[in-house]
Amino acid sequence: MTNDEIMTALLNYCYEHHISVIVTNQLSPNTPSVSNSATRSIIVNGGFHIKRQVPYQFSHEITHVENGDSNILYFTLQKSGIEGTANRGAVHMLVPLYFDGIEPEFVNVNNFMNAFAIPGNMRDWCEQDIYDYYDRA
Repeated sequence: MTNDEIMTALLNYCYEHHISVIVTNQLSPNTPSVSNSATRSIIVNGGFHIKRQVPYQFSHEITHVENGDSNILYFTLQKSGIEGTANRGAVHMLVPLYFDGIEPEFVNVNNFMNAFAIPGNMRDWCEQDIYDYYDRA
């Protein structure tokens, strides 16, 4: 799937799970996406300066809403706490979308991470979720 197709899949997921979403290009290019679990809503900055990271941020915010994390939470690249849990959830959500229809011999974790600008310190999560995805198939 292309990133546009992945964004559409994530929007459909939100619709099906009663999560309201606003995708906007009106924010600063440095403003990350944000969620509010209390209102089950997400604002996705479609004009973020790292365009390929937008689906990753979106899935991160979906995880916050689904986990019921309190407060208004902006995307960060932490690997611990509730932000780490949301980043882990984002990887878990993106793997099946990205690898749908890709044969195991063509799997490349670096391509996956690069496609969404996932930082190197999350490589172990990516490798594990990719392994699990193909192990279940």
